[in-house]
Amino acid sequence: MSQESLAKVTQDIATVRSMIQTNDRLREMLFKPVIEENLNSLKEVAPNKKDWRIYDDSAVVTRLYAIYESFVEKLIKDWIKELPKIFTRYSDLPEKIQRTHERGVAQLLEERQKTQGRFKYLSVKNVIRGLYWGVTGNHEYELIPDAFLFHSENLRKDALQELLANGGIPDSWKWIKNHRNIRDFLEEVRGNENTAEGEL
Repeated sequence: MSQESLAKVTQDIATVRSMIQTNDRLREMLFKPVIEENLNSLKEVAPNKKDWRIYDDSAVVTRLYAIYESFVEKLIKDWIKELPKIFTRYSDLPEKIQRTHERGVAQLLEERQKTQGRFKYLSVKNVIRGLYWGVTGNHEYELIPDAFLFHSENLRKDALQELLANGGIPDSWKWIKNHRNIRDFLEEVRGNENTAEGEL
């Protein structure tokens, strides 16, 4: 389920690293005392070295966060699609999942009304169908994954835990901080100078 998403995240992060290295090398070429003639026109339009670095750092942080948030959302969507296979009746779903779904459906209906809403592609029928079928028990229900993705804060520890718990993944932080890759990163890369929460 999440291996494909993890591979995409790894590829995106590699692209960010490559971009950083490319920009670093280009900056070094531009700011050496002797600059080749073919770079003079580039230097005329390039920002100063400090401003360029600030811009790159901001772009990298923004892009890494987008990769992270997209990964979390994909993970939740994949999980939500599996829930009807695990809980064959809507009424068997944990109450927290049912309440989140109900609130999410209401929010999706509201968001659809916005002119530039991100959920314009969803039809009213598709948004309410799964909830209606689930509550009445007349058909196999379906959960609309987008209903579980609403959050108002950046996905730091508490917001991440809440988002995952609302989608039926409780106690996620214990699993995250104890995951082998997280522990290895904190030990080998950070020298145990930070925690998983601090890194996030």
